[in-house]
Amino acid sequence: MCRQPDLVWSSVAAIVRRTRTSAVALACASGLLTSPISAEAQAGEPAQPQYGWREVWSGGDAMRDVWLLYSGVTLAPWSEHVYDPGWRIRSQAGYGRYNYVLQSGGAAVAYNGEVTYADALIGYHWRNGNLTAKAFGGLSVIEHKALAQASSGRVVGLEWGPKAMLELWLNVGAAQYTSLNLSFTTAHGTAAARWRWGAKLADALSIGPELRFDTNALRYQSYDEIFDSYLGRAGLFLTYKWTGVEVSVAGGVSANVSGIETDAISPYATVNVLFQF
Repeated sequence: MCRQPDLVWSSVAAIVRRTRTSAVALACASGLLTSPISAEAQAGEPAQPQYGWREVWSGGDAMRDVWLLYSGVTLAPWSEHVYDPGWRIRSQAGYGRYNYVLQSGGAAVAYNGEVTYADALIGYHWRNGNLTAKAFGGLSVIEHKALAQASSGRVVGLEWGPKAMLELWLNVGAAQYTSLNLSFTTAHGTAAARWRWGAKLADALSIGPELRFDTNALRYQSYDEIFDSYLGRAGLFLTYKWTGVEVSVAGGVSANVSGIETDAISPYATVNVLFQF
């Protein structure tokens, strides 16, 4: 028996569903971009069509004298899913506090402050065999505030400037991978780099070493000059994935090296939760 009418109606229904889904996706993208959201993502693994075109993440970072909370979103409104090559839109923000001691004229001076930041970026996602690359450009706003009277010796306030980010991910065989994330903004001379090498213990579980380097430019009125502050980290990370969710934790040792005397060594810990839908 001929079933041509049934085939025609099935095709029409599929087109209607596809059109409706695209319209809803674009509407959601517009709504998410108006929200104050935020921070740090990474390149992905080979395409998984069951994933959606949105990534939302949140996490925290802590050392002995510093803590930071952050959140962010990446949208791929013109792609089938987050691992598909194409344009990306990203927004991220965070808030934290810090304190440290400087040696000034033989006396120890305590500095306490808080930092707030937000980024608005647009970029592109490439995939070439085992290599995935993401490049972003946009605007960053960073504000430092003094929380103690002694901290007024540090130049504080809001600065904004262009920001650039590059994220690379390379699959090394079937059971290993390496990643490198770089970022820089002229706002307070802030830059960061993170490298990881992961080995898969199972399909969803991986572990490996990580190295991180952060810097920013500080000015202290008592010294009347600018010092570049450098912070290095070395540790281990553990990542667990399942469909649409990724949890990553890391920990190790950080060392602060700068043109002025500060506390040198501190343990650190980070946690990050990523959702794809």
